Amino acid sequence: VTLFMAWLNIVLAGTSIWAVSGILFIIAQGLFAIPVVPGVPAYIASGVIIGAAGQSAGWNFGVTMVWAIVVAQLCKQCACLVQQKVFGERMGQQTWVRSALGVNTRVTKAIKLILLDKGVTMYKVFVLVGGPDWPTSVLTGVLRIDALPCQLGTLPVLAPIALTVLAGGALTQEGEWWVNFSALLFTLSGAGLGGSFIFAFIAIEKTLEGR
Repeated sequence: VTLFMAWLNIVLAGTSIWAVSGILFIIAQGLFAIPVVPGVPAYIASGVIIGAAGQSAGWNFGVTMVWAIVVAQLCKQCACLVQQKVFGERMGQQTWVRSALGVNTRVTKAIKLILLDKGVTMYKVFVLVGGPDWPTSVLTGVLRIDALPCQLGTLPVLAPIALTVLAGGALTQEGEWWVNFSALLFTLSGAGLGGSFIFAFIAIEKTLEGR
């Protein structure tokens, strides 16, 4: 995935930032549809590819990064909605989907209990933000959960996404300071993503203990 994104950056050189954003959005949706592919490469690519396009268009770095973060967040939110409505609601009974979900595992059963809670609970936010899209987002569709609370519960993922996008964007800048700044942002984003996973794990464990 990383090599593909690097190749894409070369191919899209000189393309308008609007076209780049649209192409990246479409490709990201395809990547998010693959159960084993994480979202991090798409976030980094948003920073690098949109960052380079903004630089070519004469955009300020800060403005470019704000737009790149918006695109990355939209990629995540829309991917979760597609996973819920298409893979979960419409295809949830197919064997390959249920196999990817691991419907009979203890973890998936715990996630199911958390997602069935009404409204936007703390544990639901932990799971929606820190849990893998497969099974989390797809399960919301299988369970016929309303999309709005799921979308709201996913919003806090903006924090690690923003750090990852900024880390990628910093790579488009010249100078040792930017290299060090990018490394710091990657460390912080890794800590943020890792922390969200830990909170999701705690929520799942607490739910299993309470059964």
